[in-house]
Amino acid sequence: MKTLKINHAAVFVLVLLSQIIGAMWFSPFLFAEKWVMLTGKTMSDFSNAGMTPYFVSIVSSIITTYAIAYLFKKLNVENFISGMFYAFIFWFAFVLVELMTFNSFELRHYGLTWIDAGKSFVTFMVSGFILGMWKKYDVQVEKT
Repeated sequence: MKTLKINHAAVFVLVLLSQIIGAMWFSPFLFAEKWVMLTGKTMSDFSNAGMTPYFVSIVSSIITTYAIAYLFKKLNVENFISGMFYAFIFWFAFVLVELMTFNSFELRHYGLTWIDAGKSFVTFMVSGFILGMWKKYDVQVEKT
């Protein structure tokens, strides 16, 4: 009998990819200027942030990716299609809806919600694809 296990190598790859996606998403080539404008800050405000945001981002990626991997194991996700389906549900219910609520109460521009949620959407879809495709099993031999 074989049962799904958490693929720690896949989680490690996804944590790295999450950081790359974030760096690209919030780069001048994509959404940096618009995002900074919508936050009401300037680029120089962010230059003094130090390493804390990067540390938080890495720890957050580890926690989120392990949570998705754990849920995929419990849901017995066996392929990338179901992985992306569940990742979409997780993103929609736990990220988009929460960001919409927080940003609405904080009177933030809806564009900020879509930029932030968009980065999470890409990260969740990549996670769903990789965790759904790159499976690891624990093979148990039945004794007779």
